[in-house]
Order: sequence, then structure tokens, then C-alpha cells
Amino acid sequence: MNGISIEKAPEKGFILAYFRKRLIFTRYEKKGGELVFDGQQILRDEAPRECHLFDADTEYRSIARQARGDRVESVLTAREEKEMDPDLLYAENVLVREEYRQGGAMPEKLTVINRYRYSDSDTLVLGNYRLSARP
Repeated sequence: MNGISIEKAPEKGFILAYFRKRLIFTRYEKKGGELVFDGQQILRDEAPRECHLFDADTEYRSIARQARGDRVESVLTAREEKEMDPDLLYAENVLVREEYRQGGAMPEKLTVINRYRYSDSDTLVLGNYRLSARP
């Protein structure tokens, strides 16, 4: 589906997808090999530049690299973070803009789990991050 491997994503959760001229942030669930919300298929016609499919414990991410003409995919889990040094993890809650929370179906906040690491020169750098729907 547009270069997105939805089989790697959680069965249901949230989609945050960036396109050339728009953004999608809504709930989804997988049905029949497709992402749907309220019976409508998501990501039907256009491939997003960046796509995050996540729930409380898992995030599937797909980012288009235009210069190379391919996509970088990753799956990040809370289970991996349990094995990491807790001093290298920093969770922050970010508010979801009102326009994306209309109707009460969306959370007020998302959690971003920042995963830091030390570089070869012993400098602390952000290695990765994971989006979470955990309140």
C-alpha cells in the first residue's frame, strides 16, 4: 500500500502521516489488509512522505527518501526500552492541537519517548524516538 508495510503496524491505533500539502492524524484499524477509519480507507491514493502508525507500545515508521527513491522503515517497541539504560530515555508529553482532538475521539496528549545514546566521541545525542498513545 503506497510503500507502507501495514503488516508491521499495530492492529489499531493512530496514524500521523505527512503529505506534500496535508497532514492526517486520526485513529485507524486494520481490516482486510487496509487501514480504515469510520469505514473509510486511509492512504488510498497518495503515499505519505512520512508515516507513523502507533499505539501505546509499538510504532511503525516509514519515511520516504526522495533522493534515493526508497523508504526507510522501522518498528520501535516499549519492550526494547525496558532493556535500555533508563538514564538515556526521556519521555515528554506533547499536547495535541485542538483541531485534531475534535469530537473527543483523539487524545489530548501524546508521549514522545526520546532514546539518547553516546556517540563515538562520548557526546550525548538523540538516537531515535518513539511516539506513544499512552496517556
